[in-house]
Amino acid sequence: MDVEVILDRSDWIARNHINDAATSRFLDAGIPLRNPPADEITHAKALLCDDTAIISDANWCHGAFSSYNGTSAQVSTPAVAGQLVDWFESIWGRSTPAR
Repeated sequence: MDVEVILDRSDWIARNHINDAATSRFLDAGIPLRNPPADEITHAKALLCDDTAIISDANWCHGAFSSYNGTSAQVSTPAVAGQLVDWFESIWGRSTPAR
C-alpha cells in the first residue's frame, strides 16, 4: 500500500509543536511526508483507498472522538475519489519534504 502524508506546519502549529510527534513517527517509519507553506493552513483530514474517500474536519484525537462535534463523510464514488487525488496532489506539489 502506498502511503503519503501532508501535515500542517503553519506558524501556530509549528510554534506549539503540535505535529512534531506525528512527524517523527511518520519519518521513522519511512513514510513520505511533506509540509505545506507556513502561510497555508491545511486542517482537512482525508483518506483515500481505491474508490473510497473519507473526508473530515475533525481532529483525530481522543477529544474529537468523545467530546466535540465534527463533520466527516465517506464517499465511494470514483469521480469524488479522483477529485480528492487532484486536491491532494495540488497541496503535495507546493509542499516541502518534512525533516
